Amino acid sequence: MITVNIKTKLRDYFGADEFRSLLVALKNKYVIYESCVGSISLVFKTEDEALKVSKLLGQNFKVNQKYKIKVSSIQKSLDDSVFEGTTVDDLVLLFYPSIKSNKEVKKITDEYIDERLNDYRKLYEKSKIMGLFDNVHCLKRMNYLIIHDVKLLDNVLSAMCNLPVFNNSVEYLSLFATKITDNPHYYDLDTHESNIFLHFICYLFNLTYSNKRKDKIEVLEHAGILVDAVSNFVITYNLIGNEMLDSFKNNLTPLTLSLANLSKMDNIVAFNDTILVIENPSFISQIINKRINYSVIITSGNSNLVVYKLLEKIKSKVIYFNGDLDPEGLLIAQNFKDNFPNIRFVGYDYKYYYNGISKNVLTASRLKKLDNITDDDLIVVKDLLLKEQRASYQESNYNLILNDINELIGKK
Repeated sequence: MITVNIKTKLRDYFGADEFRSLLVALKNKYVIYESCVGSISLVFKTEDEALKVSKLLGQNFKVNQKYKIKVSSIQKSLDDSVFEGTTVDDLVLLFYPSIKSNKEVKKITDEYIDERLNDYRKLYEKSKIMGLFDNVHCLKRMNYLIIHDVKLLDNVLSAMCNLPVFNNSVEYLSLFATKITDNPHYYDLDTHESNIFLHFICYLFNLTYSNKRKDKIEVLEHAGILVDAVSNFVITYNLIGNEMLDSFKNNLTPLTLSLANLSKMDNIVAFNDTILVIENPSFISQIINKRINYSVIITSGNSNLVVYKLLEKIKSKVIYFNGDLDPEGLLIAQNFKDNFPNIRFVGYDYKYYYNGISKNVLTASRLKKLDNITDDDLIVVKDLLLKEQRASYQESNYNLILNDINELIGKK
């Protein structure tokens, strides 16, 4: 152990600005290896700095040249000076008394994490979320959050304990978030907080996490949380199976179903066991005038959760799908088929494309979306879009669609 007198001399000598780069390099070596070993690299920026270190080590260093200096040579210089008995590590610890090596930091961090995890286990030992602490992936995420965002972890664990499904109830996401955090938007979809929360739900109920909005909504629903059961709606026509549906059909009236009222309905049947799914609500008047003998579901663009839930409730059905022949429309069609593999596309061919072709030229960014189209039934239209660089829209094809559907139903 070095004496107080030696410490004073070390501070006076190595405290000069000219030794700052040398000390920083030694400190960095200590942080990595918990001791100063091997060699350090130095580039001297000034003549004074080069001269001072040259005098210490008995060498002739030049400015702006890179040198590899062995730690053992620094130790020898200390041993051959008034600082005899001082190690290079002593020198580093004298100038950086609070320094910790990476190994020491990791040990302290691991101990802190273990302590916090034990606190959480005690806090939630009688709750329904103890399974989280047996999930390796969940523990890894907890470890990270303990160090980087413990407040988020506290909020997520509190939310998990209060999931509505534990009480056989449902709750809207904004109200649930307010109850847990006083912020109605805290768990809004596509936020970092929401993604962490969704991962924890998946860990607890052994679900698969997905970045798709529809899948996220379903994970929340599994936990008894509704994103927005009112504005999440679909327009329907000609559905039967219960008193309300039969009444709307008999009166030739479209029916708008929300996720909220759909959840309370059973026994939904497709008329003639056939459903036509289309994108655009502008079709509805023509459909009513045609007195069709099948059911219609209008998605109004990209399908939301209520569309999928409705189709899942209708057990016996043949689903025909027609949408806009543009990059976005093909993506919607392909996504629909991913969820309902037995769906039958209608109107994805030359006849429909050229009948409804638009004068507006598609941008390169929109055409780029076609790279994601891989379904064989959509390749014809994909190639036409790439060739013509113009979209074709559903509104121009409604007579073709209705006639072709009638023919297909007649062949069933």
